[in-house]
Amino acid sequence: MSQFTYTLNKYFNVEISGQEAIILVPTDRLRSENVIDISRGIKRVAYEHPLENNLLIPSDIEIKGSYARFSYDVSHYFAMDRLREYSDFKDKIDFYYSILNLALQQQEGNIDIIWERINFLVDEVEQNVKVMMYGTNHINNYVKDQMDLVHTVKSLIISTLTDLSEVERLPQRKNFIFSNDEVSIDFVEQLYPLTDLSEIKMLIDSFSLDFENENDNELVNESNPTTKKKTMFSLKEKQTKKDVPEKKSNTKRTKQINKIDRNATKTNKKKMKKADRNLMIAGIVMVICVLISLLTPDSSTSTNAKKSTPDKQYEVVETSSYFKASNSKAVQNAIVRAYRLAYNQNYQDAYKTIQPIDKRDLSSADLQLVIDVYFTQKKISILLDEAPVKEVANEIILFLIKKDKIEALPELTRNMKTENVYIDFEKAYVEGNYEKVISLMDKVEINGRKENQIVESYLELNRVDEANKFAQKVGNPDLFQKIEGYQ
Repeated sequence: MSQFTYTLNKYFNVEISGQEAIILVPTDRLRSENVIDISRGIKRVAYEHPLENNLLIPSDIEIKGSYARFSYDVSHYFAMDRLREYSDFKDKIDFYYSILNLALQQQEGNIDIIWERINFLVDEVEQNVKVMMYGTNHINNYVKDQMDLVHTVKSLIISTLTDLSEVERLPQRKNFIFSNDEVSIDFVEQLYPLTDLSEIKMLIDSFSLDFENENDNELVNESNPTTKKKTMFSLKEKQTKKDVPEKKSNTKRTKQINKIDRNATKTNKKKMKKADRNLMIAGIVMVICVLISLLTPDSSTSTNAKKSTPDKQYEVVETSSYFKASNSKAVQNAIVRAYRLAYNQNYQDAYKTIQPIDKRDLSSADLQLVIDVYFTQKKISILLDEAPVKEVANEIILFLIKKDKIEALPELTRNMKTENVYIDFEKAYVEGNYEKVISLMDKVEINGRKENQIVESYLELNRVDEANKFAQKVGNPDLFQKIEGYQ
């Protein structure tokens, strides 16, 4: 392989020769010139990161004069141009997920990757992409002015389908490596206008789901060759009755939030058995708790007692195995239809499609779509009645916080028929009912947000000593600062 040099991250140089890639980093871009510290810093980031398999570790680091030399063994990897040789679009899907997962981690501030094409390598064994250089405590990356991560991700993906290395416009047919590949052209046409990483993920999910369904149909037809015509006719007839459009090669594919769990079929029975066992145990514990509460006298009659016991009996299901991810074809088809309707802003029909589904049959990955649809139709209270579990309640609260609509929670849940302690806790805080916040604190799982809400409630009630005791109990230093600021 011929040697060439490429500029990376403005100050770095990449030299690729044979089976080795060398990145030269000016020492003034390092916060330490101790090779051991630099190496440990890189390993610490890689080994502790959830995407460890995507982060390469240099095989050797040397300091030579004004440059540090990072060497990588790339004998098992290829440049990103390798994906241009893949004639079948579906063979690239896993690599796109890999790029997207890296971008989501970058967006959340969990990694600092140099988003330049030369920094990415293709691993055909693990079916993912890997990056060589990323920021650590000892390596100071240069970030381009106003870097648009979404545009960068789109450009990187589109470059694997076209002859364009930088994408500043919608590619023309002549730019595609395989100009007759309608799937790739359709994908890029839908990808180009997207403005959010979550939208890109939904688009990739939708294509992935289509390929899964095509594979399922092929298996069915292969196993029943004598009934092939009858099966196709039956499916078409059922789709017409349900007002589901026939799938064509150029049908606009839209959203599904997360990639299909390919292991769902293998693990579904185990999960259901475990869920049944957990529900039975939870039921026994609940009965015992009720009996104890009835037989135990109330010891909080002291006039000095500050805590009050809520009057309502909450029966929120606590199990995390509520969602069973049903493999029912009817459920799967309804979910796909809902994603596509929502993608086209037809939330009314999306709601009509999702509402009849038993929410236990959903995957937790579908929850974001469901909340979005119910929210647009002002049906949040109905969703909470249909799925009275903490996961749903907490996701709704998080959804409203992100949309800056948390103040609307009391109105959105005004018509709820079931009791939900997580919703009541949040409503109490929003409405300034601080006594109730404190009375419910032992009935909800405490996280950083709730810790702040509880301390603030104590302070609003001028119960500073109790605020201090709570802060000491949870050991959150931010709470002490809040208390000191109040005093």
